[in-house]
Amino acid sequence: EAAGMSPGHIYHYFQNKEAIIHALIQQNLGRAFEHLSHIEERSRVAGPADALVEEMRHAVRTRTDPRYVPLELEILAESARNRSVAKFFQRADRAIYEKIEGVVEAIPSSRGLSAAELEATIDVIVAMSDGLVFRAVGNPKMNKEEVGKVMQRVVRFLVQNETS
Repeated sequence: EAAGMSPGHIYHYFQNKEAIIHALIQQNLGRAFEHLSHIEERSRVAGPADALVEEMRHAVRTRTDPRYVPLELEILAESARNRSVAKFFQRADRAIYEKIEGVVEAIPSSRGLSAAELEATIDVIVAMSDGLVFRAVGNPKMNKEEVGKVMQRVVRFLVQNETS
């Protein structure tokens, strides 16, 4: 509907639903890489910890954007139902993880982390970001400004207090 075409017309552009979901995953991956590139660029000026923390407010805005929330949920639902889509989704998720890993590894306090601790730290950061999609549905009136501030405090704690 949003594209101004009938649901069946989309199959003129895609072979099947799986191909549509793959395209949506690619689109999300592109947006995530754009976001992560901004963090990397900002790292050169503010340092990686501050750059990551600063971007949390942006994450709140983008991950709760009503234009993308339904698509994010559909990708996840289809990934749960379809093994091929799940594998494609997991490869995209791994690519995002590796970009975040590069930022977190550049933070001096993370250098003493074991591989398991580093992975857990990144998983918590990603889980908070991914969870915003669900919160946007569960609480469409959430105070995004305050959520962003709290996420900034949590991420700062995670990346600056790792060795304690």
